[in-house]
Amino acid sequence: MNPFFLFCLVGFAAAADVTVGHVGVYIGGTCSVKDSKGASGYKNGNVFVEVGGCTKMNDGTKSQIANCANDTAMGFVEYNTTNCKGPVAKSEVVSLSSVCKGMGGVSMRLDGKCGAVMNCVTNATETPMKKHVCTAKAVVTTTTKSNNSSKKTSDATAASATVGLVISALALRL
Repeated sequence: MNPFFLFCLVGFAAAADVTVGHVGVYIGGTCSVKDSKGASGYKNGNVFVEVGGCTKMNDGTKSQIANCANDTAMGFVEYNTTNCKGPVAKSEVVSLSSVCKGMGGVSMRLDGKCGAVMNCVTNATETPMKKHVCTAKAVVTTTTKSNNSSKKTSDATAASATVGLVISALALRL
């Protein structure tokens, strides 16, 4: 059987651009020690929340849509359905921001720009808040000269495609 087929069969998808809010999870209430060992259950203390997409919540009866109030603040709209339709159960304009917020034995804050487009590998079989593992998009910059002037352009699409091919190649080695 083709190993790449097995890779896809377990719910993984090749890397793709996803608009996210990068939330950092920290030990204690001060956002000074990142949960790098995953004691909170989040890999390296990172949660990548998809912005604008409907996410089924862990309880299995509700769903939510994350949105950006601005570059440094994220809010949520919660529904009593699993498909983000029907009347709104709860709405928070700013639920997480770049300011540390204690939640039990951990604390959280937005560690990056809300609405950033990142290169993410998705595991559809994982719980909703753990299904994306993302990295910053690689940007390839080229300089062209004409008429004694320079022009810099970025080709993030080519870089993203290259990363996707590398992940696919690694999957074939499984």
